[in-house]
Amino acid sequence: LSISDGGILIGAGVSKVYAQATMRFNTIGSAGNKYCSIYKNSNIYRYLYRFAFSNEYIITLSSKLLYDINIFNAKKTFVINNGIKDYSLNYTNLKNENFIILYLSHLQISKGIKDYVFSISCLIKNCKLNNQKIKGYIIGDEIDITKKYLNEFIKSNKIEHFITYLGPKYNQEKNEYLKKASVLVYPTLNDAFPLVLIEAMQFGIPVIATREGAIPEIVDDGVTGFLVDKHSPDQIAEKLKILLDDDVLRNNMGKSARKKYLEKYTIEVFEKNLIDVFQKISLELK
Repeated sequence: LSISDGGILIGAGVSKVYAQATMRFNTIGSAGNKYCSIYKNSNIYRYLYRFAFSNEYIITLSSKLLYDINIFNAKKTFVINNGIKDYSLNYTNLKNENFIILYLSHLQISKGIKDYVFSISCLIKNCKLNNQKIKGYIIGDEIDITKKYLNEFIKSNKIEHFITYLGPKYNQEKNEYLKKASVLVYPTLNDAFPLVLIEAMQFGIPVIATREGAIPEIVDDGVTGFLVDKHSPDQIAEKLKILLDDDVLRNNMGKSARKKYLEKYTIEVFEKNLIDVFQKISLELK
């Protein structure tokens, strides 16, 4: 059995030993479409991957990620969407009076942090907005980009009065900002199945995200949020302006996002789907 989210692949060989089934797990780290590039560019990796995962059962988190494991000669492939615990027990569709644009990820170029900043700059300048109602909150660890660089970058775009870097936040403290957010902007350039999207959806937050990895399956364009092209802060700004101007649409999108989370992405749904797959596999192994 192999489990892949496009970011982590877990391989498990199943064999009969003394009439008992044993399972061996080993992990191989990856990110986005890294498997495909390694596989295509290295004869050694190509051989090792095909040998290790041939005739295996493979689970991937999205049909959009099948490209990441189709390179293996799998016996059978299953799709199980990821799920998370519902922390929004006090969920309400009411947000505060500010229009809060949340970025929740590492400070990495590959996560589109610069496009987030550019999009708010575009929203303020091109739409001729000078409204203190707009608040941009950046939450995440310093990785490629430091706090100093980020703040200087924000200042160079003359929007330091609109964007605040809050550093990393975890657990309840993170959830408090999710509860307050009007929209999550996630302009990632390389991703698989980003959990931050379903974290936002459980709190009834519309999502603006790029067409990358499993995101087009998670975000229903025009229903639970908006999809945009990569490196397109102008498109993000356009969608932000729509949500800023239309409270009814924003609230309806939030309700639809919450509904989809409850239907597809709770930990209970994930566990049920995983058990169903294990039962199917065990029947085949008998």
